[in-house]
Amino acid sequence: MEDVVAREVVYEWNGGHSWKEGKALLPLNRVNPSCSENLDSSSDLLVAFFCARTGAPNQPAIEPEIERQVHEKRPVLIYVSGGRADLAHAAGAEVPTVEELRKRFGPETPVEAFRDEKEFRAQFTQQLEAMLACHPHFRIKGEFSPGDAAPAMTEKHPSAPPGYSKLAQSLLMQACDDTEAYIGHVKDSRGLKIQVNGRQLVEKPEDAAEWEAAFQEILAAGLIRDAGFNNQLFQISPAGFKFLETLGKFPIGYIAELGSV
Repeated sequence: MEDVVAREVVYEWNGGHSWKEGKALLPLNRVNPSCSENLDSSSDLLVAFFCARTGAPNQPAIEPEIERQVHEKRPVLIYVSGGRADLAHAAGAEVPTVEELRKRFGPETPVEAFRDEKEFRAQFTQQLEAMLACHPHFRIKGEFSPGDAAPAMTEKHPSAPPGYSKLAQSLLMQACDDTEAYIGHVKDSRGLKIQVNGRQLVEKPEDAAEWEAAFQEILAAGLIRDAGFNNQLFQISPAGFKFLETLGKFPIGYIAELGSV
């Protein structure tokens, strides 16, 4: 299912950027050693998913393909499915960790873990946008970039726009995956609860301060608004949706039908 989500994100990027950027992305099936439709050249961007050790029966290894892509300095995005990893563990299969993959393919190769398809969509949307904007492989010959007048970008993860932290962006993007774009916020003697799309984000007490700061950040910026219910329910505001559009993130479901208002 992750490949279906990845294709949807790619098509959304094409719809919103291809005409202006002069670029179009064409998703291709993973190269399979047993397939007669193999490509001789590497992909412009390789997106790899791990949920168990590759090389098992009926499961061709993808690691050599990733290594070739890295060696040729072409962009790679690697994701580890936490949900499917649980199933693999239950079946007695080994699951590669994020740390193992980073060690094997190098610290500059982005490797991320996700728990479900919605979290993957948010991660991939943001990383694809940053990759296409910053990676030299996607530069059209003769095209000017701010990188021409500044040091090359060396961060493994995309930087947050000035004024908004990465955690605040993550909170806003996860809320955008809810059909009504709601954020639940409750702070009492038992601690802090921030719920988005049916998920509790504050998993450990020591994380509460960071999540509270992220929530207050987007509230103060007017990216979310009070939706009532004793000041415990909030919703992405029109300004919040406009900001999310700059990240290539768009509303779904009920809110999308109303035009994000």
